[in-house]
Amino acid sequence: MMLSRVCCIIDVDGFDIKKSDKFGHYTNEFLVRELGYVRVDPNYDLMPKSYRFDLRQKISLGRCSPKGRQTLNYQSRNIVGLTVLPKPEECDAIEYDRLKEVLQDIYDFCRRTDADVIAYKGGDKERKLCESLNIPCLDLQGFGCPSYKELVEARKVYSHLQDCNHHTEFRGTSLVHCPKAEVTAYRDWYMMNYKRFSSFD
Repeated sequence: MMLSRVCCIIDVDGFDIKKSDKFGHYTNEFLVRELGYVRVDPNYDLMPKSYRFDLRQKISLGRCSPKGRQTLNYQSRNIVGLTVLPKPEECDAIEYDRLKEVLQDIYDFCRRTDADVIAYKGGDKERKLCESLNIPCLDLQGFGCPSYKELVEARKVYSHLQDCNHHTEFRGTSLVHCPKAEVTAYRDWYMMNYKRFSSFD
């Protein structure tokens, strides 16, 4: 897949939940709580954006087992940084069943005649989401892109990192892993590195 054909970079964050059917079989499902993206264009420095999703269609906290609630709370406080369900001030959260529609709209907005691939960094979740819509995608990790934390700590991000202002669950000085900030870091790495791979395209 050609790195020079990347039209946007996405990142998702959310919750892993375990569901059981009437036969007692368990399946794991990943629910996207936030989807961030930034359009990639060598001629412009474009602003990132993120969408948050309302998981009430998929999760009933009142029906979760104590262990299930404990797991969700742990993910919220230590990994995602967003509450499981949107707070009242998060009035722009989108209904979950519109997730694929939102991603398709992002793709239609970002793609150009010479760039029609969505990039992500090391995420099986992003790949599966793109593949479900038959959107071509590639993993920046395969081209040597470091992790978000490594990029920030090595000061390889030249843009100002902004989060969505809804990550309130982290305690202390944790690095906030907001998709809006992460796609900015990955875009900066991309812009500094994509020409190195043009000879391999």
